[in-house]
Amino acid sequence: MKPEALRLADIIEQDPTTTWGYREASHAAAAELRRLHNVNTELGAALRRLISYCNSLENRLDADGEHPAMQEAKEAWSKVEQA
Repeated sequence: MKPEALRLADIIEQDPTTTWGYREASHAAAAELRRLHNVNTELGAALRRLISYCNSLENRLDADGEHPAMQEAKEAWSKVEQA
């Protein structure tokens, strides 16, 4: 399934009803949606690696419970996975 941002970008670019005056803005909006999708993908991958690294540190330290920052990171990661 295609991410919503990319689906919308395709719709914007392929809309035959877009008049010439708005075509440039439409293409810019589609390009920005694609750019934001790529950034989101990169940030999600970095977040996943960071969570994995922190989990291994917590295991080594035998920490009592999960740090609130890890809980926030995992919540953010679940949002990335749903996108």
